Amino acid sequence: MAVVLGLSPVACFFTERATTPVLLLLAVLVLALAWRRGFRRLAATPLAWGLLAAAVAWAGLSTLWSLDTGWALGGTAKMAGNLGAGALVLAGVPLLTGAERRLAVGGLMAGAALALALMAVEVVFGGPITIGLMGIPYRGEIAGLFWLNQPMGFLLLLAWPIALALWIGGREAIAVLTLIAAGVLTWALTYRTGAMAFVIGLAAAPLAVLSRRYTGPIMAGAVALVVLVAPVLPLTVLAPARIIDGAWPSGALQHRLYIWEFAAHRIAEKPLLGWGMNAARIIPGGDTVVSNPAVPFNGTLMPLHPHNAALQVWLELGLPGALILAALAALAVLAAARARAGRMAPALVTGQVVTALVMMNQSYGIWQSWWLAVLWLATLATALVLRRDPAP
Repeated sequence: MAVVLGLSPVACFFTERATTPVLLLLAVLVLALAWRRGFRRLAATPLAWGLLAAAVAWAGLSTLWSLDTGWALGGTAKMAGNLGAGALVLAGVPLLTGAERRLAVGGLMAGAALALALMAVEVVFGGPITIGLMGIPYRGEIAGLFWLNQPMGFLLLLAWPIALALWIGGREAIAVLTLIAAGVLTWALTYRTGAMAFVIGLAAAPLAVLSRRYTGPIMAGAVALVVLVAPVLPLTVLAPARIIDGAWPSGALQHRLYIWEFAAHRIAEKPLLGWGMNAARIIPGGDTVVSNPAVPFNGTLMPLHPHNAALQVWLELGLPGALILAALAALAVLAAARARAGRMAPALVTGQVVTALVMMNQSYGIWQSWWLAVLWLATLATALVLRRDPAP
């Protein structure tokens, strides 16, 4: 497990899709370990597992009214496999001894450090590995090394538990430097979505330690509320007509505002049941090209998915799906605020969760297997660091 975890950020550097087989391999290893040490030692989290099962069941049911039954069934099957593998891997943490967990975290640290070094080489020398050796075509100064956004996003999520492990080990200065290095490299890559998510995570982190009793529930309620009101925002405060002036925001974000506005209009047509699983890629009108002289980046109104987890769930799975996502997001924030592994644990885990939530709602498709695998692997890293003997 230490070797597999260590290889995961390096493999993601070469192709983000490598995270999916990494997750599946870890699931196999957990099954083998459970066979030797007892399946009863797997962690039981009925509420979270129940919500995940409800999401899969509702996605499967939505195939009855989906725009394309084949796409919907395939998407549901992939979703079920990914969520099942991730839940199993996370449940396997109690199977490991303290020494084994430290070994796994050490492997992850080594792999993340190597991946960070590879990213730095790419930034400083203009992509000698991905462009020079792998032959990825460079698309100019605007796009930059955009294909490194995915592995950088993975490293951003790993930076938090690695910093926590270093802090617990008495290496506070190195922990702070780890977070700084991740943030600086993200900005140097011009990965603005990741940088924004990381900054918001840094802002949210200290809030978690203000009051264990009140801060967590308040933040969890706020996150759930954002998910539930997501379809209203692109038609009001985030409406393109209110924000875009030709100079701000960037071209990619301008395009995204139009995507979100289009998704919100489609959600309003079927708010209760949604359009069915995987409907975003074939939604009517989605292939229409944005036409606005003030927008330098004119793409289609729906390039496969809304680049927003809340809007995609609303669009495809309607109100029931949104309620499940809101509950899962709130649970994650509550769990982060209640982390018990030293005084910095709530802050750093909350920073990770908030960073992940912001990234989820600004970029990738929520059903993309590699992205779900990244979220599971980042969560596993945190669980390995937080777990103690005897565990609370």
